[in-house]
Amino acid sequence: MRRGVAGLACLLLLAGCVTQKLSREPLSSTAQAELLAGLPGFRLDGRTSVQAGEEGFQASVSWQQRAAETRLKLSGPLGAGGLTVVYAPGSLRVTNSRGQDLRDAEAESAVRAELGFVPPFDALRFWMLGMLAPGEAPEAQQLDEAGRVSEMTQQQWRIQYDRWMNVPTPAGAARLPQRVTVTRADLRLRLFVDRWNLKAR
Repeated sequence: MRRGVAGLACLLLLAGCVTQKLSREPLSSTAQAELLAGLPGFRLDGRTSVQAGEEGFQASVSWQQRAAETRLKLSGPLGAGGLTVVYAPGSLRVTNSRGQDLRDAEAESAVRAELGFVPPFDALRFWMLGMLAPGEAPEAQQLDEAGRVSEMTQQQWRIQYDRWMNVPTPAGAARLPQRVTVTRADLRLRLFVDRWNLKAR
């Protein structure tokens, strides 16, 4: 009896360790839209450059999205400096390189001082997935031959998708942005993605 219970426990443990097989078969635009619409979150690691007028900023970036909460960790060359930004609708928190925990108006001032402006976080998490942000129709939009957005203007920001990468998922490979440029007037935010993780919680 004890051997049977032990064997069952081992089988359950092994079953829990089985991971879903990832598929590299490209998803259709419809299937990808459904996948991204139901996504609980994502993570990406890469690099960013920001230009605000004559001022510029470059950093490595780690971005973790959980539902509507955006967590960005920015660090300068060779890990120098650093800024951690946590944004949720109606809330902004920043931890700067000195370890100070700033909130709301103080946090917004810290982001503006570091980057030159406060990015449109509500919309940016959708744009990074190659999607329109909800709530406002695009002012302009261009589609590629597969029916996916290649360039758009929304909320007075111009979003250009300069390069793409295929990211395997259990349902198939999603075509996600690798290099994105977001501009408005003399503001420019460029993101280059090294790694995507669509399973992040």
